[in-house]
Amino acid sequence: LWVAIEAMRAAGIGSVLVTGDSGKLVGIFTERDALNRLALGEVDPKTTPLGTLMHSRPETLTPDDEIGYALRLMSHGGYRRVPLVDRDGHPVGVVSVRDIVDFIADHFPDQILTLPRDPRSAIAKTPEGA
Repeated sequence: LWVAIEAMRAAGIGSVLVTGDSGKLVGIFTERDALNRLALGEVDPKTTPLGTLMHSRPETLTPDDEIGYALRLMSHGGYRRVPLVDRDGHPVGVVSVRDIVDFIADHFPDQILTLPRDPRSAIAKTPEGA
């Protein structure tokens, strides 16, 4: 557990994927797991095995899945991160809420991203303002 936390901190990431002997994904450990269990002193990070706190058999996607699948999975499951695996179940990455927000922001024109808080306020109030 301690090694995983140190690795996350050093890399500036919010999760680690845990693989079994075959290299297939068996779990995910996130910063939320660490905060929820370690902050109140429930466990000792130096002696607690990672496997006791990780989410076993997490839901996954593949790199070929559409962004809508990721959004639905995150929304329904309450996940901030979803592991990406290949056909054989080997991890190839992680998609996060931030990744999705960045993707959407990159694909919307500036006219959409710079709309006022209330888009109706940009509508002309009189025919002469059109």
